[in-house]
Amino acid sequence: MEPSKRVRYFVRNHQNQPLELHFPGGVLVVSPHAEAEIREADLEHGQLKVFRKQRLVSVREEAEAADIQPADAAGAEKDATTPVTGKAGGGKRRGAGKKEG
Repeated sequence: MEPSKRVRYFVRNHQNQPLELHFPGGVLVVSPHAEAEIREADLEHGQLKVFRKQRLVSVREEAEAADIQPADAAGAEKDATTPVTGKAGGGKRRGAGKKEG
């Protein structure tokens, strides 16, 4: 790979349910049939290796020009991945903002 290129790594979930990956840097939840960016250091993580061997996930790499500004890269990453957190649908439920009594 040319020194002027930066390589990004993505993990793709091939399951019909969310997948939790427990990396040393934290937990990553990947939506069904979606992908999320991971660090190069995470490629050698044991859990990811097992899931790859079982063909539950795949990993792809993408080279990009090194002159992209961090703000641009962060914006592109935000658009490309949809983290799954909390309850489906998110937000507050059942009388959110109302006081009962």
